[in-house]
Amino acid sequence: MEERENDKEEKKVVKNSGTDALGTVIITIMKVAVIFFVLLPIWMLEFGIGICLVFLIAALIKGIFFIGPLLLCVGGICLLSEISSIIYRVIFTEKKLHFYGIIIGLVCLVVGTFMTVDLVMNFDYIEEAPSGYSKNTYSETMTISGNTVVDYDRNMKYQTKIDNTMTDHQVKVEVIYYEDIYQTPWIAKENENGNNEITVELEDEKRTDFKFHYQMLIDDLKEFQLHDYRQLEDYEVVITGNENTLKLISLENAWY
Repeated sequence: MEERENDKEEKKVVKNSGTDALGTVIITIMKVAVIFFVLLPIWMLEFGIGICLVFLIAALIKGIFFIGPLLLCVGGICLLSEISSIIYRVIFTEKKLHFYGIIIGLVCLVVGTFMTVDLVMNFDYIEEAPSGYSKNTYSETMTISGNTVVDYDRNMKYQTKIDNTMTDHQVKVEVIYYEDIYQTPWIAKENENGNNEITVELEDEKRTDFKFHYQMLIDDLKEFQLHDYRQLEDYEVVITGNENTLKLISLENAWY
């Protein structure tokens, strides 16, 4: 009888051990799943918001006071940090829970939302080139012998002016450009196979200068505005001649 009772007790112990081991494995898998599918995305989101916060603090040092977005970042980090802390404490520790971060985060988010909406409503987009950049005019007078084509460029604004005091076949080519962007233009007249062509070329001065455009953007953001900076790359070409001469001049077809 005693042997049968001992066998039953051993079977129960083996059975309980197997159940406990399976339960431990399941719990471990669930904890790993929580880390990868819940906590890790939260931490990555916090990291992204943290990067935004660093940029906003750097902007604040530069004199750009985007307080609303700054509070949104602080509120988002506080809220997410507290949520991830609660999840971690519930699953992995037995420490006491607290909710101060959630309250602080919600307050910052509410205040930051109202301030950001106000910022957006008062932000201006000006569809013209920023002020403070001077234009210069370069001109050359030349003689054409027949039909002449003006070489086209996508940044060029072209126009003609009539001046009947000028002699036939004489034209004046004026280039009006931003001297902060371009160097002095170069105007060439070519005559190949009986075809005349006037070409205007401008070399970059600060068109691709990162520091120049960066400072221009900073100056605008301080005033809560943005301009159409592409217009700084535009230049005007004005062809002046008498009526008979202007009939010989045409603009090259704009194919791009």
